[in-house]
Amino acid sequence: HVMLSILLLFGFCVSGHAYSTYVATTTQHTALYGSTPDETLRLNYDEYSRFADSAVRRNADILVFSEGGVGWEQAHNRTAMFSFCERYPDVTNGVPHVVPCNSDAFNQTSQAALGSCIAMKHKLTIVVNTCEQIRCADGSFSNPHYPPCPPDGSYLFNTDIVYGDDG
Repeated sequence: HVMLSILLLFGFCVSGHAYSTYVATTTQHTALYGSTPDETLRLNYDEYSRFADSAVRRNADILVFSEGGVGWEQAHNRTAMFSFCERYPDVTNGVPHVVPCNSDAFNQTSQAALGSCIAMKHKLTIVVNTCEQIRCADGSFSNPHYPPCPPDGSYLFNTDIVYGDDG
């Protein structure tokens, strides 16, 4: 069962500027499952591309995908989660500007590249919920607000990644 909703959202007035509007769409998508994590991810990102086609036909500016829609919730333990999780670039306020699609710095079957290519192809801002893995065993990542590094050496985060309409 799939649902695509369209919302018209209004911006706000700032120092006399005119109101701005944008059209946002959301999905309620039940993940598709393949026989391997890579196949599961590919099936769902292919589905996401079809949702993006539909959103663009409806003049959407942003498309927000549902939580767990790429299939990572299929993993029932941390070991299985590693197949669905990846490291994303540390981007603060858009710096550095990172476009994973068609970049030599990214495996083009990675979730970062797949999401980026969908946004770029459709000239659509998209928000994808995914799993991020951050290594902590080597001490390069520490935060006093987090529990100690897990025995497997990585934190796993339920993460939303935003891709601009340029990928």
